[in-house]
Amino acid sequence: MASRIFTLEALAAKHGDCLLLHWGGTREPRLLVIDGGPGGVYRAFLRKRLEALRASRGSPLAIDLLMVSHVDDDHINGVLDLTEEIEEDERAGREPHYRIDGLWFNSFDDVLGNAASLVRATARAPVSPEHRDAAATIASVGQGRSLRRRAETLGMIVNGGDLLVTDGWIWDYGDGLTLQVLGPRQQRIDEFREAWDTELVRRGWDVRPDLAEVAAFVDRSPWNLASTVVVAKVGRRRILLTGDARGDDILDGLREGGLLTGATVRFDVLKVPHHGSDRNVSTEFFRTVEADHYVISGNGEHHNPDTTTLEMIVAARGDARYTVHCTYRRGIKGLGERLDAFLAALPAERRERFVFRDESELGLRLDLGARLPD
Repeated sequence: MASRIFTLEALAAKHGDCLLLHWGGTREPRLLVIDGGPGGVYRAFLRKRLEALRASRGSPLAIDLLMVSHVDDDHINGVLDLTEEIEEDERAGREPHYRIDGLWFNSFDDVLGNAASLVRATARAPVSPEHRDAAATIASVGQGRSLRRRAETLGMIVNGGDLLVTDGWIWDYGDGLTLQVLGPRQQRIDEFREAWDTELVRRGWDVRPDLAEVAAFVDRSPWNLASTVVVAKVGRRRILLTGDARGDDILDGLREGGLLTGATVRFDVLKVPHHGSDRNVSTEFFRTVEADHYVISGNGEHHNPDTTTLEMIVAARGDARYTVHCTYRRGIKGLGERLDAFLAALPAERRERFVFRDESELGLRLDLGARLPD
């Protein structure tokens, strides 16, 4: 492993996720991009990092796999910006800066099939101010459809040619990397389809239903539970990538995937679900899923990361050796003050287990193998 790269980068992504996974040999590293963050993240952070990699690895920069964990603006927006730039270059007859070989993405249409025609009209409906928050999910449905169309235009292989990425997949991406998909579980997708169809009949929706009704239903549905949950493995090193999945679904996926066979399972890195929201995890979750490194992406929007989540990690791990890596120290909406109070209440030896991205850097980096070349 010493001569092989296995590095995770968590870029500053505001209240979203934007991760880069590098693997392979030091002379020809390979690249997987997971999510692109919300609006503004591509230009401010992701594109700058990709340009630095292109300068060192050659043009066009090869992205072996682009993964969108689920349909949500804070994960998909930067991916749309990236693919739009590639599409514009091709349309203008210029060589694109980046080449994407494959895309993993479960769009709303994929999950629902023909029933999604209902949303097709709704996504174009006007949104009143009082319904704007509820309609955010519907807007992301439109973003997903745009990404699907663009992937077809650019000739990307989507989901390896299958309709959906679901639990049970194990992919060998070469150069030592395997990706084992733990979620979404097919049962969750089936439950969502059934609930959607039941709601259609109950409400008598036609092709132009009320926007707020549809948005509210999707918003209260287990949509984040459709997040793609993946274990990335090189040699004996393992990273658990969770998107916005809920802890109990992650545990079920670990059991069904044969990774959680006893009381605990250990990973080198755990990407903490849903930007550190305390609604997705519990102390018992962190007792069961142990990690040497925890990565949390969140700038204070929606109160994420919750300091109660950080308290859960501290309570679950006790005196064990671990490090929590956060992409923001000050952030917005009082994040800095909340972190100040949380850290001040910790004993000094436990306070040192929390580290934060240097604000002069695009992201934070964890090298699990050979050091990633600059």
